[in-house]
Amino acid sequence: NLPYLDLFSADIDENGDFSNAEPLRGEINTVYHESSTSFSKDGKTVYFTRNNFIKGKKKKNKENEIALKIYRAEFTNGKWDNVFELPFNSDDFNCAHPALSKDDKTLYFSSNSKESMGGFDVFKATRDENGMWSKPVNVGSKVNSFSDEISYSMTANGKMAFVSSNRIGGQGGYDVYAIGIEETPAGTAVLNGRIVNTKGNPIPENSYITLKCTNCANTMETVLTSRMRDGVFVSALEKCKEYEIAYYYGPETKKAFKEKFKTGCDS
Repeated sequence: NLPYLDLFSADIDENGDFSNAEPLRGEINTVYHESSTSFSKDGKTVYFTRNNFIKGKKKKNKENEIALKIYRAEFTNGKWDNVFELPFNSDDFNCAHPALSKDDKTLYFSSNSKESMGGFDVFKATRDENGMWSKPVNVGSKVNSFSDEISYSMTANGKMAFVSSNRIGGQGGYDVYAIGIEETPAGTAVLNGRIVNTKGNPIPENSYITLKCTNCANTMETVLTSRMRDGVFVSALEKCKEYEIAYYYGPETKKAFKEKFKTGCDS
C-alpha cells in the first residue's frame, strides 16, 4: 500500500541547499514506477527505468513479478515529453539502471537476459548518427560476475566507473566497486573454469574461488563465484604471469584446493 515512484526535480542554491521539489512535468510520470535517471550533457534528454505494462496492466514474466524497461524522454517547452521505449527491451527479461557515456553515444544498463553471465549484468548499446541503437553487448568479466551487477555509473572524465554487486567477498548485501575503464585490454587472456562435483551433487551455495597473480604489480586476491546451474566461472588474466587459484567449499573450509599455473607470453 505504498505509492509508486515518480521522478522529481529540485532547485539547488550556492550553499548546496535544495528547495522547490516537484514532480517532473509532462508525460514522463505515470501510475507505475519511474526511476533510475541518466541525463545527456545538455540536460535535454533523459533515460529512465519504468515498469513494463501492456494495455494498462503490469506484464509478468517467468522469473520476475514485473519486467522493467528503459525509456527515453526529451525536454521541450518546459515539459518532459516524446517518451518512447528503447528497442532492445523485452517482455521476457528486465532492462534497468541506464547510464550514458561522457559522449552521450554509448548507453550502459543492467539486464538479466540470456546473455547475462549471472543474474543482472552490465550491457552496452551504441547509438549512431541516425539515432539507431546497436544490439546490446555484455561488457564482460572485468565488470560482471556470476552475481548481480546493477546501478552502473561513470565519473565525468570517463576514467572511472562504479557498479553495485552482491558478489561473494563484499561487506554486505550489495557493495559498490570501482573499475578503471580506460585501461588497455591488449595482451589479456580469459580463464574459463568449471567446478564439477564428482558424485553429480549440486555445488555448495557458499563455495567460491580465489585467484591471485603472484608476480604482478597487483597481487591482491580476486574472489570469483561460479554459476550455480553449471559451475562455470571466468576471469581476465595478464599474459606471461604466474597465478594461484584456490577453491573453497564455503567460509569454513580449512584446507582449500590450490593449484598454480602460468599464462603464455605471446601477444
